[in-house]
Amino acid sequence: MRMEHELSYCQSIKWSFKYIIRLEYIDFAIDILKFKYKHFTSVLDKVQSEEVILLKHGEDCSSVTAEKLSDEIAEIEEAASWKFNLEPESATHITDDGNENLKNILELLS
Repeated sequence: MRMEHELSYCQSIKWSFKYIIRLEYIDFAIDILKFKYKHFTSVLDKVQSEEVILLKHGEDCSSVTAEKLSDEIAEIEEAASWKFNLEPESATHITDDGNENLKNILELLS
């Protein structure tokens, strides 16, 4: 009986430790997302509101705006990598279509 109690106690401590590690990871991820959101929304503030409305409604914006925003996003990603000491992620979710990329990003922000 004592052995079972000790085993249960050890399992409880291990579970608690894993839980705390997960919470710390979530807090870290939230800090990264807040950083990216803060910088991306300031970029969007500089874009003409008509362009943002088009993107939010699934329409294409001008190629100049799409390219400018894609460049800004790349800079934000790089800044986040440096600030949080992260390995740069491979951008497998990025396509050659700048408008499509921006629509996906705006969906995440909505």
